[in-house]
Amino acid sequence: MNAEETSAQWDPAILEPNDWITSIVETNSGHLFVATLLGEAWIYNSVSDSWAEFDGVDGSSVWDFYSHPSGHVILDDGDDLLVSEDGGASWEFLAPFGEINGFSAVGDNWIVSKGDGGAVYRSIDAGDHWYLANGTMLPIGWDDHSSDPIYNGQTILYRYTEDLFDGYILRQTESFLPFGSPSGIIENAMSFSRNDDGLTYAVSGSIPVHGTSLISSQNLIDWSGVSTIPVFGVSQLEVRGRSFVAASLVEVVINDEAGEPGDWVSWPIPTGSSIVTSMLIGSDDYLYLGTDCCLFRSSSPIGSSSTPMEQPAETTLELGLVFPNPSKENAQIPIRSSIPRFIEVQMADLSGHHQVLFQKEHFVGHELIDIPQGLAAGVYLIRIVIDNRTVTKKFVVTN
Repeated sequence: MNAEETSAQWDPAILEPNDWITSIVETNSGHLFVATLLGEAWIYNSVSDSWAEFDGVDGSSVWDFYSHPSGHVILDDGDDLLVSEDGGASWEFLAPFGEINGFSAVGDNWIVSKGDGGAVYRSIDAGDHWYLANGTMLPIGWDDHSSDPIYNGQTILYRYTEDLFDGYILRQTESFLPFGSPSGIIENAMSFSRNDDGLTYAVSGSIPVHGTSLISSQNLIDWSGVSTIPVFGVSQLEVRGRSFVAASLVEVVINDEAGEPGDWVSWPIPTGSSIVTSMLIGSDDYLYLGTDCCLFRSSSPIGSSSTPMEQPAETTLELGLVFPNPSKENAQIPIRSSIPRFIEVQMADLSGHHQVLFQKEHFVGHELIDIPQGLAAGVYLIRIVIDNRTVTKKFVVTN
């Protein structure tokens, strides 16, 4: 396709750092944060409609930007994670991690994936304390990587590989298992994206042809096929409403019909670029495309003629595990509900003696239930009654 045809789909470059654009993040105020492979960064101010180069915080490095669920932006400076709530004017310490491969959160439950060693860490108190979540006790080696975590209140989903040349396996750990064994559920999962309709979409395929199947899941565990993307080597996926954008290194395909088969339209990458390195569907519904030289914006909104998907009512129920477990003291169990429910939390020993730790007829919100201190060493059962069903969890006390 010639340059004239390409320019019909893309505006001229809006940023030209002459380096790979590795991340594009938008804040709730409409600001854009862009990072490059060599550690340079720029911030687009939506109020002044202008770009400014960003030199880091107190001269620190800029490894990457990530989205915070509140709509703010997270900076990875190689040593720590910092968060800005004012469009990059000021930054506050968020978490003691650097060089991460992904961040996800639901309320106070946060997930961080690390590249070196493949570890996945989680926090149940908004970053005050961190624990290993995927059973990796110590870094195994450089080739072990995890990335792109997603958390929905019950399950952690992330990509994992023991060799970067073998492709990723999509793995999941349910209910914040402290040191559980996560399962590999999708071979060669190259990318996935969470949509406003509550579904998570992934692209997967067989080596050496990665990413030809588009699949979806409501609970991050059970997956079903949606369509086949007519591009070999899909490595990135963005979903917003009914609009799907998938990209290989050299091609972009658009689907404005909720991923229906046969409705994919091919867009070549902009003239002057060799490969696609990142992309984002912005709140303005324009597609922002990072390449090996520049940042481009589509000449018209993606899916501007489509009807947005209706969002389901939010009915989140989160039941965390007792943590720490095993424990000597100061153990807690987190519960959270977005709608009123009858909830009762009981603790019992193996002889049958029990006590009620928490009870509320119409519980809604978040609560950390304290486990009594001074318990004798042994195994205890935590029973959580939710309306008309019961969930039982095991808890071990050590000397």
